[in-house]
Amino acid sequence: MNLAELVYLGNFEEASKITLKISPQQIYESLREKAHEEIDIVFYGFFVHLLLHRPKKDLAELHHNVSLLLFLDLRSINGAYDLAEYHIKEAIKYDPEDEDYHRYLEHLKSIPR
Repeated sequence: MNLAELVYLGNFEEASKITLKISPQQIYESLREKAHEEIDIVFYGFFVHLLLHRPKKDLAELHHNVSLLLFLDLRSINGAYDLAEYHIKEAIKYDPEDEDYHRYLEHLKSIPR
């Protein structure tokens, strides 16, 4: 079973084992298609699970990726844009020098709600 299927079934423990071998960006890429198809909050829940269990060095990129997931793939869920903005702000807290994070935050703020 692949990562997206494990997450969709709520098997976070097995899914987490897979994520130990891949980067936060690869995690996002592995989940985004299924998240977009299913539009299920379980994918956000899995990222929250990772944020609680991954090393601090991964947190900026994880927050960035969960923000992308919310903004691009789960946008039809109420509150997704607000959560996306929250997570990119958290990414900036962990890596304030990353200009891409700052540009992405400005982009989110420019979107009418």
